[in-house]
Amino acid sequence: MGDFPKGRIAKLILSLADARSALTAKTLSTYVEASPHTVRNDMREVRDWVKTNGGTLIVKPRVGYSLAIEDSETWQSFLQGLRGHARRSGNTSQKERMKYILTKVLLAALHQTSMNQWDLAEELYIGLTTLKSYWKEMEASLEAYGLQLKADRSGKVRIEVGEEKIRKAIADMLFANLEISGSGGEFYDNVFSKREIVSVRIIVLDCVMQYNFPLSDVAFQSIVIHILIILRRAEAKATVEYSAEEIEFLQSTASFRIAQDIVASMRRELGVDIGNEVYYIAQHLVASERLFAKDETLENETKHLVAVILEKINDEYHVDFQKDNTLVTGLQIHIGAALHRLRFNIGVRNEILQAIKKDFPLAFEFAVIASQIIESRESIKTNENEIGFLAVHFGAAMERMKMQKKSCVLV
Repeated sequence: MGDFPKGRIAKLILSLADARSALTAKTLSTYVEASPHTVRNDMREVRDWVKTNGGTLIVKPRVGYSLAIEDSETWQSFLQGLRGHARRSGNTSQKERMKYILTKVLLAALHQTSMNQWDLAEELYIGLTTLKSYWKEMEASLEAYGLQLKADRSGKVRIEVGEEKIRKAIADMLFANLEISGSGGEFYDNVFSKREIVSVRIIVLDCVMQYNFPLSDVAFQSIVIHILIILRRAEAKATVEYSAEEIEFLQSTASFRIAQDIVASMRRELGVDIGNEVYYIAQHLVASERLFAKDETLENETKHLVAVILEKINDEYHVDFQKDNTLVTGLQIHIGAALHRLRFNIGVRNEILQAIKKDFPLAFEFAVIASQIIESRESIKTNENEIGFLAVHFGAAMERMKMQKKSCVLV
């Protein structure tokens, strides 16, 4: 053993040290993002650390884990050092607490259960005042999805939602990094069974291959995750509603037939009926299809948009991209896919958004102009994630422009 435990073991010891009563493996697993089984295995190492430093790990079936301290001086010295080590290594950082709070709030929303502020504060071993100090940051994170965080007089915390918005937030903030090969992280295994993950993956793969439907790896993962979320939301009878016009459009697409097959396979393989989600599944397939499908009307629409965008940039900034065929083609493809995402409120999280805004401010300004034109002409609302992706195209075009100038100088 080293001077102090690290990672999950340190978190478990600190959790037990600060707890007012015994904690179950399930409660501890939520805090350290591991399965209860893993927590029980970790307790062997926790027991050794506690024993070496003046205490005993008490285990009571159906009650949980607690600590009994025999040598207070040795224990306090160890605990003080462990807290300092944890702070330096970031084990109890504000960022980590924020992630934990949002995880708990979104998991409660996923299962449509309620949670109490006081219980949450106790789980984090912080005061209610400290918990409330995170409130604005939590609200800002959820506001990006059009969601509101509310607390009633009894202290119960809930998210006020539109069903489609909460599903997007859950997909982006909880499960964006879920491995869908069937060996997902232990934290996710507590939400979705391994059988569900493997079965949904196979069902989607079989259905899209049967129709020779082109799907990128990212789009495939997104659809699998959204279907898994459907399984949990269906338990609470929460569904997304569509207008008659949207239903008519979706029924006219090839994606709708694939969605029907997915629903039928889910009923056959998993014994679950998600027939009322067929339009939601088709919607996500349509958004992915537009990256590859040939649609003359859409192509003409995007060509005109790109022409207007580049002309506007040239007029306002005297930067002429109109002869950059790589940019023109890239923007046409991207905007074509983005239009369907935006019309159906299917967002794509941009993990490098802040870096783009910081490192390529002018490219981001060009992308803002593009988004304003799209909003004005298509009567849809864009968002910063999409603007960031557009900025990448403009940033690459600016780099090509610099290289051309260098070549001219050398000649």
